[in-house]
Formats: sequence, C-alpha cells, structure tokens
Amino acid sequence: NYCINQQKTNLKVKPVAKLTAFLYSKFVDEKLNTYYNDNLEKEFPEFSAVIDEYRDGLLLFDLMEKEIWQRSKTDTLGLKSFYETVKQKYPWKPRAKLLLLSSTKNDAINQALQLLNQGFTSAAIKEKLNSKEAVNIMSTEGTFESGATALPKNITFAVGTSAIFKEGDYYYISKIESTLPAGIKTLDECKGKLINDYQQFLEQNWVADLKKEFVVTISKANFEKVKKQLKK
Repeated sequence: NYCINQQKTNLKVKPVAKLTAFLYSKFVDEKLNTYYNDNLEKEFPEFSAVIDEYRDGLLLFDLMEKEIWQRSKTDTLGLKSFYETVKQKYPWKPRAKLLLLSSTKNDAINQALQLLNQGFTSAAIKEKLNSKEAVNIMSTEGTFESGATALPKNITFAVGTSAIFKEGDYYYISKIESTLPAGIKTLDECKGKLINDYQQFLEQNWVADLKKEFVVTISKANFEKVKKQLKK
C-alpha cells in the first residue's frame, strides 16, 4: 500500500531495484519519525512534565474562563448584588468642574486673569497669549477629585475665579464652575474595578467549594522524593 501511494507522487527513480531501496528507506524514516514523535513523553520525562504542565494550564484556563471571567461579565444580577455589598469601597472624594490656567510668567498669568474676567474662553486666551515661538499659557479642564495629581496641591474648590497663586515654578488661576460632594461611585463609574473584585470573589468561592468537595492528600514519599530532586 505504501508503494502504491507513493506512485502518485510521480517518482522518477530508476531502475526498480533503486526505487525499491529508496521507498524502503523513506518508509523506515517516516515510521521512525512517527514512533519518535508519538513516544516523546515516554522517552523524555522532562518533556513529559512540560507537556503535562501545559495541558493542566489549558484546562485551568478553560475552567477559569467558564467559572469566573465569563461569568463576571455576563452575570449582571450577581454583579449588582455584589456591588451593593461592597460599594463603600468605591468612594468619590469631593470633586469640581473647573478650568485651570498656568504659566511660568507672572505677566502672562496676569493678562490671562484679565481676559478670563472679561469672558474669554481658555482657547481664546491661549490663542491671544501664545505664539509659535512661546507657549505662555497652558490650560487644564474637566471634573477632578480633590488631591488629583493633575492639580496644584493648594487649589481651593470654591465656585468662582480664584486670585493668582503660585506653586513651585508655576503661577495658577482656577475657575470653579461647580462642585460635587464626596459620595459613592455608581456601578457604571466603578465598573472596571468592580468586575476585577467580583472575579476575585468568584474565584475565592469556587476554590472554597472545590476544597469542600475534593479532599487533597499528599503522598509523603513522593513529596520527599521531589524535595531530593530539587536539591540536586
């Protein structure tokens, strides 16, 4: 059968005796390679250990995907219930919706304050005071928590436009549009961190259930054997 199948490959080896020897050698090589590949784990214990570890890893990954990761994304009722029990872990500090103007130049920040009091927007102020050669005014806008790293440490969350104040090498003006008190983040506001915590919660419960269902016993003889091997 092997020789018949090889005829389909249009071999041009002649005469017949030479072709027979060639096919026999090819057949032996293929069978040896097949046997070698099929018995790698028997011939090489270290390779077998690596393969077992790989298989166990894939199995664990599949189980984690099914029991924890996928469930944490699709179990909306479970996630909401978990949020209600732990929502105190996700607080907002006092926040403010604000505009912050900054400059290393005292005269530039004074001009910016005058323009701001005249009703100029941050974009208009920068367009008026900055040039291709020099950036005299920088701005930061958005809603920030107190203590945010993007803000100067001595900023005050009081609605209105502040006086010029200095911190380090920079002069600042803050315009606070509105403030928000400290509170608890909604589920959507903390969803990323919440899902991560929910996954840990599911994993802990899953492991606890497995320990109840399956008793783990350690063979002292094998344990000592492994210890000796590791010391070599």
